[in-house]
Amino acid sequence: MQPKFTFRTLSLADEAHLYLAAIDILALVSFVWQVVAQQNKTAAYDPAIYGADAARLWFATTARQTCLCIVLVLAVIRIRRGHPVSFGKLHWLLVAPTVFIVVLSTAVAAAMGIVGVPSLFIGISIYSVVVALISAVALLVLVRTIVTVHRRLSVLEDTWPPEKEKRRGSFATADVEALKGSFSTRHVF
Repeated sequence: MQPKFTFRTLSLADEAHLYLAAIDILALVSFVWQVVAQQNKTAAYDPAIYGADAARLWFATTARQTCLCIVLVLAVIRIRRGHPVSFGKLHWLLVAPTVFIVVLSTAVAAAMGIVGVPSLFIGISIYSVVVALISAVALLVLVRTIVTVHRRLSVLEDTWPPEKEKRRGSFATADVEALKGSFSTRHVF
């Protein structure tokens, strides 16, 4: 009988790899679509001033790093709160922010391209720097948390396992009978 694999049996890293693979495939499709669309353009073609082209390039270059940043931030939050790192039924915690940020930023890039503002590459650069800074801060917080946990566990290791209580020797039967006899003679009800 084959074991049944579900998202519940996957670790956070495995779940993140599946989502990243899906986003990579979508980004690759977007990039290939852009290459095919660009084949029919003139030599003086500037994708930053065409809305659809700007949107495809923006999605292809920013979707993966956005998902990675959100995975890292969610992992830090769950570790800091003491929750299990696996998402379980809470996949929307990963999918919803990723989709929201990617769709919103892609729409802004497309709108700026439609309006004629040639800021696509500057926008991608700034967006990448901001995501890199957020990821770096989250990673530093994660490392700090791990170091703190390690310090606390090393203090516990010095006193662990707790010392066992010394077992008291058993009383001889004669001593128990003597105690019973002395108790019954002293207290009369």
